[in-house]
Amino acid sequence: MEKRFHTLIFIIMILIVYELPARPSDPQFGGALSLTSELTDDGEKIGFPLSAALNGYYKADLSDYFSFSSSLDLGWRETSIIDGEVEQVGGPLFIYIVNLGELFFGYKNDGLNLKLGRFAYSDPTAKIYTHSSDGFFAGYDLPDFGFDFFIAYTGLHWKNKSTVILSALDEYLRAQQSTFLAPPRLVSSITARTVAEGNNLYLSVFGQLDLNFPEDEKLLINEGDSREDEGIGGHVNNIYLSAGSSGILFDFITYSVFGILEFGTMLYSPREGESKGVYIRGDIFGYCAGVNLRFNLPEELSSLIQFEAAYSSGDKDKAAIYEGNQAGSDYFFLPVSTQTAATVYPFQLGNSWYVDAGWIWFPLKGVGWYELQSSLIVLKARSLFRTSVGPVPVYGVDSTSLSPYLGTEISTSGNIIFLSDFSVSLSANAFIVGVSPIGAFDAELFSTRQVIFSASLSAKLQF
Repeated sequence: MEKRFHTLIFIIMILIVYELPARPSDPQFGGALSLTSELTDDGEKIGFPLSAALNGYYKADLSDYFSFSSSLDLGWRETSIIDGEVEQVGGPLFIYIVNLGELFFGYKNDGLNLKLGRFAYSDPTAKIYTHSSDGFFAGYDLPDFGFDFFIAYTGLHWKNKSTVILSALDEYLRAQQSTFLAPPRLVSSITARTVAEGNNLYLSVFGQLDLNFPEDEKLLINEGDSREDEGIGGHVNNIYLSAGSSGILFDFITYSVFGILEFGTMLYSPREGESKGVYIRGDIFGYCAGVNLRFNLPEELSSLIQFEAAYSSGDKDKAAIYEGNQAGSDYFFLPVSTQTAATVYPFQLGNSWYVDAGWIWFPLKGVGWYELQSSLIVLKARSLFRTSVGPVPVYGVDSTSLSPYLGTEISTSGNIIFLSDFSVSLSANAFIVGVSPIGAFDAELFSTRQVIFSASLSAKLQF
């Protein structure tokens, strides 16, 4: 019966597409090949891995309104470090699993935009969820008002292609060699947008539901379980309220600003009282805010200057960034998908804040060779701090330090576009570690080297 039903639905879809007026448009297909040489440094070891990535895409208009889009990527990376995300094959060379980047059907007509399948989605702040997932999107836009609805499932991605980690159980299962898929989460959002006096305003609600039910039931901690049990972690469910604005302040200054409130529940084990040593339900209350200013310099300077700052709440009562809270309320801001705040060291939003300044220069603007005009150079300096003396997701923090300062990252990158289908990119980054007593890192661990480097050189050919 179920098979017949699916067959009937398929026939109906074919008839709908067939009856719609066909648009004379040839399918688009192509891809890109990228070769990259890197320098990696984690403060202890320096490596020089090589990697390659191959991406292919196919897009087609099925009618005046319906379209189909797909992409596939494959890559390999040469290194002596195996991090649990991929399987080693034949020595130091291992192969990334073929990944389906997107596969969705779309519909556009009179402001209505629909997607069904696998596609990329980002919340309006780009600080809660920026990821590809399997689901449904519906948006409707008028000149001064618009809204969209999004719902998707995250658990069909390969784990090495997912940045969704929200609990100790997520982190544990991801590290197991027997685990291949990403943490299962149901994510959904509703966003309303409007324009007021030239400013773009939005209000959004984003929620996620934990669907982790491991085969080994002992790994999942439930309310009422003892802290002495073998469980790894419990369910973490939360919802985010966000609002923001962007626009033009003056002729040469643009801005964007946002604020996020995070609510949810998680389990914790009190250290005293009647519930001592037993897991009970606690509340999550985190927050994040940020601002960005861009100064568009005169045309003859062919550049712009950018200032940015972002702040996310922390919790001094936590023992780990995922769960581990010792009090009734958890104030640690944790986004659904990991949002990195630095390049060299794996900082992320959550018990952290940063300020930075950047300069973007188009050195070949105005030259006769049209493709070269889009080439650019970016210089940036970013200082990072922790919000509280709670944990941050990096190695080497001094547990006795009260300093909020983590360090400063200086980075430069360039992208030269020789042809419309060939470009070369170069980046170099240095993180100056903030050691105690001025900084939060252990001075003994970084006594011989207080600067950590990373660099990469890549070439990309599109076809």
